[in-house]
Amino acid sequence: MIKLSSSGRIHSALVAALLLCAVTAIGQTQVEGRVLSADDGEGLLGATITIKGTLTGMITDYDGRFALTAQQGDTLNVSYVGYLSQEAVVGSSSVL
Repeated sequence: MIKLSSSGRIHSALVAALLLCAVTAIGQTQVEGRVLSADDGEGLLGATITIKGTLTGMITDYDGRFALTAQQGDTLNVSYVGYLSQEAVVGSSSVL
């Protein structure tokens, strides 16, 4: 286990705050979510999430979870074979 001195904690907090500011300044955020079946509420493996108008996207994991970097105001398109596609707008929350 690594223990930090109080000055080390302040330094670590300052570095973390600067990194957060840099990410916010760029306007991008890590968006996390989960795609669930409306039929049984189970996560959908292999659902496709893309940022509308871009080539950026990913596929959900075995539990229907995904995480990608997007800008506030981006529209995410969620699609899965046999289901209707849905869209969600990225807001100030990082969880969909």
